[in-house]
Amino acid sequence: MAKKTAPQEPASTDVIKWGEQTIHVVDLPQAAIHYLLQYGANKSRQDAVAGMKKELTAEGKTEDEIAQAMEVEFADRLARIMDGTISTRVVGPRKLGIEKVMADIARERITASCAARKTKAPTGKTMTELVERYLSLKGDSVREEAQRRLDSLADIEDMDF
Repeated sequence: MAKKTAPQEPASTDVIKWGEQTIHVVDLPQAAIHYLLQYGANKSRQDAVAGMKKELTAEGKTEDEIAQAMEVEFADRLARIMDGTISTRVVGPRKLGIEKVMADIARERITASCAARKTKAPTGKTMTELVERYLSLKGDSVREEAQRRLDSLADIEDMDF
């Protein structure tokens, strides 16, 4: 007779946090999986082109050019989903420690620069790209500032309030 083993805790990729709820993916019925995939696919398709039509119309693109650009964006999104490189939104920071603080500092400086020029700060992918570029150019000074901030937090953590 085979020995029964205790159920194992699902791997982190098998658990989805939804507010205070925890969903164990392996326990979902087929209908729930289908619903979530269909809803997620529709939402992802919307997100892929959010604001794109307005932007391309302002650039003077034709309806056909806009439709073609949207299909390219959809195809790119689907390719990233299928090969597992699509990012997901998670609760909490994606980066930890000094890397997170460095990204925050770069974002602050970019936003301040835009405010000084009275321009709107970029968001999303554009901001992420600017943060990466800024860090490639100013990484050493940003790392020093990030370390100072982390050190000051460590001092606070030691205090008894």
